Amino acid sequence: TILTENIDVLHNMAKALMKWETIDRSQIDDLMAGREPKPLPELPTYSSDDQPPTTDYKGQDKGNKPDLKKPARQL
Repeated sequence: TILTENIDVLHNMAKALMKWETIDRSQIDDLMAGREPKPLPELPTYSSDDQPPTTDYKGQDKGNKPDLKKPARQL
């Protein structure tokens, strides 16, 4: 079967998942090619004092905002 034919890939994938919890496509490609998967770059973390990135909402429709003090209308 596919699993028994690729048992080494299966075990290496399990090890990678135990190490990182999630793996991305490039790591899966490495594993399937028999290579050691490369770790992903660290994502920035924010403490409560840091300002997280903001999104620019220019161009969004500012009309049609529901009045949250009134009950929702039925359609």
